Amino acid sequence: MRTLPISSAPHAVRASLSPSRMVAVCWLVFLPSKVKSTRPVAARFYGVFAGGGMKIRGLACRRRDTPQFIKEAQEEMLDVLSKAQNIEELRHRRQDARRIYEARLAEIESGQVAPSLLTIEQVLSREIEEYDVETRAALAARELIGDGVKVHPGEKVGYVITNAKAKNNAERVRTSNRNGLVQYDRREYAARLKVAAKEVSVIGDDDSSEERGAAGAERLPLFPD
Repeated sequence: MRTLPISSAPHAVRASLSPSRMVAVCWLVFLPSKVKSTRPVAARFYGVFAGGGMKIRGLACRRRDTPQFIKEAQEEMLDVLSKAQNIEELRHRRQDARRIYEARLAEIESGQVAPSLLTIEQVLSREIEEYDVETRAALAARELIGDGVKVHPGEKVGYVITNAKAKNNAERVRTSNRNGLVQYDRREYAARLKVAAKEVSVIGDDDSSEERGAAGAERLPLFPD
């Protein structure tokens, strides 16, 4: 990731923050391209304005399909980082943010996170018969149809990943309309939390936290009373 350095005065940055005016910032971190890791992407960044406040674009907490638990965990980490007024402070703050990551990871690995906080919402792009690949959204839609629920393109479906690598596709997700007991895939959600933490440079590529997550967990109510 590329961090815009700070000098004795805040830098003024144009374009991606505001096409019509110069914006003074304390620091900015641009995320690397998924195609070429050495090239930063203007549409994915986070940083702090010189006058206070944080600007975030393209991170997990801004994406609509991010589970609430992951979104809130990344927002907590960003809140810690936002207290930094320069690059040196940012490096120190990342240590504090890492403790948040480790605490949230422990919650996932314990199997005690409410599955409703892990629900992923996606919009169906086509009729269920038109899906050539059994995406998770398509699997969730099939389950809903099996329960007698009508689903159409453009509608959202919510599901929890129960076993990401199950040979039986029907066992990979559980839709959020079922108020039963659900076992979420701890390894899958640990990996998603790691991606969110890596986006804000709280952990590095060599972190092996996701390997600690076990596939099984205690069955918990999807929407507890």
